[in-house]
Amino acid sequence: MHKTLPGLFTALVIALAVFACSKQEPQVPVPAPPAANDRAEPAPGAARIAIAPDGVHVQYRIYGAGEPALVFIHGWSCDSNYWREQLPAFDKKYTLVTVDLAGHGGTDGNRTDWSIAHFGQDVASALSAVPNKQLILVGHSMGGPVAIEAARLLKGRVIGIIGVETLK
Repeated sequence: MHKTLPGLFTALVIALAVFACSKQEPQVPVPAPPAANDRAEPAPGAARIAIAPDGVHVQYRIYGAGEPALVFIHGWSCDSNYWREQLPAFDKKYTLVTVDLAGHGGTDGNRTDWSIAHFGQDVASALSAVPNKQLILVGHSMGGPVAIEAARLLKGRVIGIIGVETLK
């Protein structure tokens, strides 16, 4: 069921949000791109690691290229693979980022505070290495409140938040 109707509905909602938000200007500068002598970028979809403020190694993946970046945040008891059916619909035009929250997928589970605030820091930590000026956060279930917290931490780069099957 996740591969058909909910997947199409999610793709439609994201496409509408991207269209509605694509003309807004970012409010905060983005980190400079790496110097030419830095290591080459990992292959598309290769696992990357960011370090959250509490030391958790957060795994994320980047696909495609373009503005804005669509950031997919899974819900409780899932991982970034939850979004695999939606990625092909967007990776030709946009940068896509999938994040594994602490204790899920490829991200460490060595955390004592399992709050939405810390999950939001997981997302913000991963996005600190993503150069896109504009971000649209897409959160499923618990990922909805996590997206709201991450947007607060990302100070103006977020131009939209989409909640999928979330209560917030």
